[in-house]
Amino acid sequence: MTDRAQSEAIGIILLTGVIVISVGTAGAFVLSGSGVASGERITADVSIEIADDGVGLTHEGGDSVPFDELRVVVRHGNETWRPPVNASGVRNGDGDDQFDPTEQWVGNRTLDTDVVTKVQIFHVESGTLLAEARRYPSQESLTAAPSAAVSDTTDPSVSVTSPSGGEEVRGGTDVTVEWNASDANTSVETIDIQYSNGGGSWQTLVTNTADDGAESVQLPVDNTDDARIRVRAVDDAGNTAFAESPTFTVDSDQPSISSISPNASSQAEVDAVGDGWENVTVSWTASDATTSVGDVTVSIQNTSETVATVNASGPSGTVDVSLPNDTAEDVYDVEVEVVDSVGNGQQRAAADAVVVGDGGNDTTPPTISPFELTNPSGKQLNVTFESSEPLSAINVTITRNGKRDATLTESDFSRTGSGQYSATYYAGKNGDYTATLNVAADDAGNDGALGQTSTVSLTGPPGAGDPVIQNFSGFTASSDRDLVTVGNVTAEQFANGEDMDSVVVEVRDTGGSRVGSTSLDVGKNADRVSVEDVEIDAAIDAGTTYNVTVVATSTSGASASQSETVAGDQTQAGGPFIDEFGSVTADHQDDQVRIDVLSVSDDTQVKNVTIIVEEEANGNNAEFNEIKTKVFEIENQSETLSPVIDLDDVKNKDQYRITVTVYDEDGNSVTREKTVTGTK
Repeated sequence: MTDRAQSEAIGIILLTGVIVISVGTAGAFVLSGSGVASGERITADVSIEIADDGVGLTHEGGDSVPFDELRVVVRHGNETWRPPVNASGVRNGDGDDQFDPTEQWVGNRTLDTDVVTKVQIFHVESGTLLAEARRYPSQESLTAAPSAAVSDTTDPSVSVTSPSGGEEVRGGTDVTVEWNASDANTSVETIDIQYSNGGGSWQTLVTNTADDGAESVQLPVDNTDDARIRVRAVDDAGNTAFAESPTFTVDSDQPSISSISPNASSQAEVDAVGDGWENVTVSWTASDATTSVGDVTVSIQNTSETVATVNASGPSGTVDVSLPNDTAEDVYDVEVEVVDSVGNGQQRAAADAVVVGDGGNDTTPPTISPFELTNPSGKQLNVTFESSEPLSAINVTITRNGKRDATLTESDFSRTGSGQYSATYYAGKNGDYTATLNVAADDAGNDGALGQTSTVSLTGPPGAGDPVIQNFSGFTASSDRDLVTVGNVTAEQFANGEDMDSVVVEVRDTGGSRVGSTSLDVGKNADRVSVEDVEIDAAIDAGTTYNVTVVATSTSGASASQSETVAGDQTQAGGPFIDEFGSVTADHQDDQVRIDVLSVSDDTQVKNVTIIVEEEANGNNAEFNEIKTKVFEIENQSETLSPVIDLDDVKNKDQYRITVTVYDEDGNSVTREKTVTGTK
């Protein structure tokens, strides 16, 4: 999004006079988009010229127009030409990205005079036809426009030949749509291609493309066996016809692997293989919700290399994997990778599944060194040690001031590298904490624990009252909604006598400038805050990276923060937009819910806005009951509202959830919600 488009108001370009040199039409058009500044009104007079050696647009006067807002399409007989509209085609121009007064843009191409030539100007973002001009073989006056086009009321004919039904396609990938279209009186002017899951609502994939019989389109990410493609044909007179393909399958999800054998609880023990090859029998079970499991790859590997691989297929099976005779004595993982019939893949590893060497007669205990308890920050305690071999049983006790505070077992530890074990424990209070290693046993039961201990003191500031960011995940940045969403924000305060004071989530661009922020409701006397689907209104550009940061502050003034990055992307295709969702008030005195400003828009037409008000159930703000629904009929391309919803009783300090859903005329929708507290 450019700096000119930060406001929620919609800018317009108005072509007040289209001077057509040759046969054509003239009039005015209005378009809105990211290239036009908020509230800006652009007027321009443009002439269109069709000559034997090409076409030209001349800016006769008025305001400058961004080149990237315009697309020129030239249809010459049965041929279609789309010349690039940019500064390189301008004569006597200043070289910038604006079409300025007195400038002339030229597209060179031989255009014979014995066929009809039509020049059209489209708005790039919406595909709207803005103006057109025609040159006929017989003469160059407006009277040469064929009267048959006016009297043509017969729809064109169209059929879809691909997809032909039954195909399986991976969601989010490109497919080629093929069709046959014709018109008895004139010609087929443009083709639109749409997608539907079940046929109830349709999503436009391509609009205003040429009738050349084939087009590559990108399917949405979806999971269904009832997908279908619809082709819309429009002839020169504006008559339309639709054709729908048979159903096919779209699969976007990975297959699932439910079991692998051997695994850590049923290890395969293999003698040292220096004297010959040894086999490991591996079994798996997998499934796919939409299509079917295809190729399967089974590997035996450790942290440094893959020693053997076997290819197979099918949702379940058993294969023998032969280990080469130079396989080192070690503990190995079994990894299974499955790919479904459309190419979605999933990997799963059974850790410590194969033991090579010792033949089950191991009597040597593992070596443990060093054993440490550390306090990296706040109330976080880390227990770390290294083992000379994998461990099947671990027991570590943690005491505070001599009294047991926790017990950690093998399920609490993770193993990385050549034998580094680590576990994290969050202390509740200050004091002297001691970790003691009681058990560190290998698969043969040999115990390397010698009662090793390590002590650390939590004595107060700094860090004694620091909150902890427990979860900060699930990020999307929508350029078409100007919205950043965080799936979950959880912060917790462990210090005695301290509570959470504030939790703020902010969005900054790569230059450090803040583009949006929001404060979470921490409540009163709360030592833990957890909120899902946090929304931050922010000006987002597609393809730009943003830093999303949460800052949690306790009543002691101590704070903790965490930052993640997210890339701006377009999340809504063909649907309506909620351009601004202002502040919401639940008024106890007036028994009303009010939204100070609600701006909505669509590339065609907004049909209605539905607002649902829900009240928390029995004081539980995790559950809500619907108490009022109100529908606002729009029937415009854009609208700004200040909705008021009258209720029977707005309770002071109760939680109310307000959900806004915008529907367009094609059945597409977008939803936003906010939760507020009733106030006097």
